[in-house]
Amino acid sequence: MRYTVSFVGVIALFFLSCNSREAKGGNVASSEQTPVPSVSAPISEDNAESVSPNTEEEISDESTVKNRVSAIFNDVYSSKVKGNGGNWEKKYFTDDFYDVYTMVQEHDAKYHQGEIGFFDYDIWTKSQDFADDISATVSTVSIRKDFNDNEFADVVVNISNGSSKQQLNLTMLKVGDEWYIDSMDGLKSTMKTYLATD
Repeated sequence: MRYTVSFVGVIALFFLSCNSREAKGGNVASSEQTPVPSVSAPISEDNAESVSPNTEEEISDESTVKNRVSAIFNDVYSSKVKGNGGNWEKKYFTDDFYDVYTMVQEHDAKYHQGEIGFFDYDIWTKSQDFADDISATVSTVSIRKDFNDNEFADVVVNISNGSSKQQLNLTMLKVGDEWYIDSMDGLKSTMKTYLATD
């Protein structure tokens, strides 16, 4: 009887110890741990959404992304106000995003001549017209890495277009040492679906 009580006491201490470590964030195994995805997963807008949180590894500074996005929109808006054209998509989009954007333009030119097509607004201003005082301000930047160590940034941009105020959500991708737009408001996925179903 004495040994049974001692054995039960040891088991109780063990469970108390485990619960205490778990409550303090100790390394206790759990069946709910997130599985590690395949390393060979391709880079995609959808893939980037399921990424690991920021770790202690050094990643690009959020201020660098903020400055880059601000410079992009300053260039685009100042050129538009001056009446200058420009292929800003080729200049500032990732190759993948630019290719999909171009395919949509070509598709609409071929199959929707004289019609509005996919875009009925300017993707940079989120409007059909823009004011002379149009501006963009970066609200938030959140940097993340996928499991292949590709760096992405989720950026919220506030657009002030006369009396109209809108928000634009960017997905930025670091290519080499520079950041490029990999999607705007989820357009890359939406355009791919449009091309596959239209």
